[in-house]
Amino acid sequence: MRFIIPIVIILTLASCTNKAKLIETCADEDFLKDYGIVEQCPLFSSASCLTDEQYLYEVDFVESIREGSISLQKKLSGTNYTGSYEGYYKQCEVSFSKHPETFKQKYK
Repeated sequence: MRFIIPIVIILTLASCTNKAKLIETCADEDFLKDYGIVEQCPLFSSASCLTDEQYLYEVDFVESIREGSISLQKKLSGTNYTGSYEGYYKQCEVSFSKHPETFKQKYK
């Protein structure tokens, strides 16, 4: 009995980590689909142009997501100028809770 409890705890933690990674993968894909190319001054948009500093920050942020070299905490707390990563993460959480098996198969 002493050995069963630690095994259950380890399996629970492993499944939580796997869920978070799947949701992060979903959010990365969706974010990069919409903001994968950073434009300093969008042509057909009423949005204002980014300063040089803002533009370089955006390029670095998007590249870090593409390369996987940025932590989830930094993605969620990062203030980027073009779009909110947190919004994509929340959408993926909702999608996971509605259709967990389909979600797992799509993003594993």
